[in-house]
Amino acid sequence: MPIVLMASLTASGAACALAIGVKPPQALGRSADARVLCTADHLGRVLVVTFWASWCAPCLSEMRALESLQRQAAGRLAVVAVNIEDRRRFLALHRAQSGDLSLTLSHDDDGRVREAWGVGPIPHTFLIDHEGRLAGEYRGYDDAFIPVLVDRIRELLRRRAANAAASAS
Repeated sequence: MPIVLMASLTASGAACALAIGVKPPQALGRSADARVLCTADHLGRVLVVTFWASWCAPCLSEMRALESLQRQAAGRLAVVAVNIEDRRRFLALHRAQSGDLSLTLSHDDDGRVREAWGVGPIPHTFLIDHEGRLAGEYRGYDDAFIPVLVDRIRELLRRRAANAAASAS
């Protein structure tokens, strides 16, 4: 499935639920130990939020790439992968993956997180800047997705560094 880069319109021309530059929903689901996760927990870092399921092969490819990106960014980038399957399946996946992944796995208990973010088909990925504003929305996954995302993340990290330098002066 080709990647669709979103700004403020969908491919059909309809308005997106979330607009670039606004603060997205705070909810990121619950961790395996039932802690509520929020976007505000990641202020100061660039945040990638992706919605996924274990039966979605493109989602799994995307998660491997996002894991690598997070490791390379060394604390400046956080990835939260929100699972949309039932809780038992999520917990089994978490147990199986927890030692292999540094990205944060969360679960959308009742579909409200997915609804708040306006997520339909998966994978559906959001990029949030260090100030907590929506900087990009991506639907689908193909081989061109990661270079596009990497370029956008680099741009946001440069902006973060420039803001930090300006604040320090």
